[in-house]
Amino acid sequence: MHFRLLTWLASALLLIIFAAITALVWRDHEHELQVQLNQDAGRLQTAFEVAVGNLEQQMLALASLLAADPEVQRLFDQGRAAILAEGGGAGGARAARVRAALLARVEPQWHYMQTRFGVRQLQFHLGPGVLSFLRVHAPERYGDRMDGLRHIIEDTLRDRQPRAGFETGRVQSGVRGVVPVEAIDTDGTTRLIGSLEAGTAFNTQLGLLDRQLGAGFAVLLKPEHVESSVWREYREGMRQKNGCDCYLEASSRLEFKDLLGHIPFPEFRDRPLSWLLPYQGSILHITRIPLRDYLGVLSAKRPAVGSVLIWRDVGNLVHRHRQAQMTLAGGALLGYCIAQLLLLWLLRNTQRRWRFQVEQKAIALNESEARFQLLLMGLGEGVYGVNLKGHATFINPAALRMLGLSGENVLGRDQHLLFHHHHADGRDYLHADCPIALTLADGRPRHEEEEWFWRRDGSGFPVALTVTPVLKNGVRVGAVVVFQDISERQAHAQQLRLLATTDSLTGAHNRRHFLQQLEQELARHQRYGEAAALLMLDLDHFKLVNDEFGHAAGDAVLKSFTAGARQILRRSDHLGRLGGEEFAILLPDTDGEGACELAERLRQIINDTQVETATGMVHYSVSIGVALFARGDSTADAVLARADHALYRAKHSGRNRVEMEITEKQPL
Repeated sequence: MHFRLLTWLASALLLIIFAAITALVWRDHEHELQVQLNQDAGRLQTAFEVAVGNLEQQMLALASLLAADPEVQRLFDQGRAAILAEGGGAGGARAARVRAALLARVEPQWHYMQTRFGVRQLQFHLGPGVLSFLRVHAPERYGDRMDGLRHIIEDTLRDRQPRAGFETGRVQSGVRGVVPVEAIDTDGTTRLIGSLEAGTAFNTQLGLLDRQLGAGFAVLLKPEHVESSVWREYREGMRQKNGCDCYLEASSRLEFKDLLGHIPFPEFRDRPLSWLLPYQGSILHITRIPLRDYLGVLSAKRPAVGSVLIWRDVGNLVHRHRQAQMTLAGGALLGYCIAQLLLLWLLRNTQRRWRFQVEQKAIALNESEARFQLLLMGLGEGVYGVNLKGHATFINPAALRMLGLSGENVLGRDQHLLFHHHHADGRDYLHADCPIALTLADGRPRHEEEEWFWRRDGSGFPVALTVTPVLKNGVRVGAVVVFQDISERQAHAQQLRLLATTDSLTGAHNRRHFLQQLEQELARHQRYGEAAALLMLDLDHFKLVNDEFGHAAGDAVLKSFTAGARQILRRSDHLGRLGGEEFAILLPDTDGEGACELAERLRQIINDTQVETATGMVHYSVSIGVALFARGDSTADAVLARADHALYRAKHSGRNRVEMEITEKQPL
């Protein structure tokens, strides 16, 4: 029964593994297809942007070429004068004659530009603002103002700098190049007449891109943009019933109008979109990118005026990816079937081996138990076992030696009452708190770094012990205890702690440990507000002692000072050597009066002390600075700085004296 359940579980796990691997690889194929589609879309978008840039430069070049004609400049200047003289707007008869002469002058170039470069708009404007003087492409429409509509013209008239970009006017939209038209007066000064604009539609360039890249291109404009700019009669027929409810400005393929009626348009928020569309037995990859006009290029915060639709047939590419995925799925299914058969064979073979191994292990277990007994008896660690009542069931010789007991004294008796009955400080050790009793109760292994065992002679020793529950057929029957005598380890650790925190010469706290004590006391002060003080001490003229009596005498003076300080310090006070002859004393629970009194007593003791050295008697003194803790102290450095400042005053006021640093609102 157990083997059958194992077989089902193994088969299910194998199926999950194969399914997971197949899903991951399937997803990788989908991701690879999407990456390739995105890369192709990015390439097509870049090609469109480059083509638009080329159109802009071409329109600028054509407008500049025509604006450089002196006769065009002369006639345009006469037209400006006529408009001013006849009251602005469309002007009168004089303006009409100049307009006709200007149209006749530029008409040959206009026809050439139309035929050769696809130019479909040529217009002269006067400032300030934007006043249409002559639309070469629609000569019957003139004299209207486009202030606030044709920003590219306004900017060119303002600073006389050529500009290019996409913009929508009264008649049509397109890529436009606008250049200033200037006249040179007799005194050599340059005077702005107006601007000349050359514009073209996207159609020719889109067709060229279509032939080069094998993808369709279309330019769509938002209704609100077109209807706010273009005269009604010029926008008739542009709008189509379609999913995007937009105006079709240009397309590289004639069948796009039919396609436009079948495209489901996801919501477009002026961000690039792409999606796959099944269409007439194939699959189209459609990309829609925002189209920004001249102002939109200057400020990305302005909404797009339309969009560019790019589509191409990716049926073969998608078909290849789908075939690869189906091949993957078929291979995974075949692999699973083969692996399943192999698994069943292995499980059957394993079952036969298990039976043979169980028989062999039963034999080896008996032999192992005998070896275990030999190993247990030879261990250097103490090992004993207890039953659920806590009575000892076995104990090895090492444990007996450490406890000073014999086997008959231990076996069958409660080990807790026998040698685990009190704490190190003599307090009773309750049976319920014993880690061995707790493991017997809940079956959880435990490790204690510091317990206390008692020998037969009444002496005790620290031990580290590990308690492990013993199970038989899944039922808890007792525990095994392994322990070590850690007396030497604790002594060594104590010695290391002493070396790490104590100055080796004087026995005072070393600098690092003293600063730790200072930080702790500052934290306690900030939490509870209890008074505390810090003394900074410096032995006066200590360098002279070393120079005159030698360094050995200097060491004797440092030891004498430490001994003198300990005579009057409490156990809660901390003495530290910060370096050389500089010391500090931390006084918890001490106000200013108490700190100064202790400092003065210490100064007097040191002043009255002479140190006997091999080179003679040495008399020395000490200068002391006192500082109290303040609630505003954020770090120990603030207290140290005040105490050090007080010490500085003591030394520069004659030495062998006590000075206290008083802070604002600090009690004495």
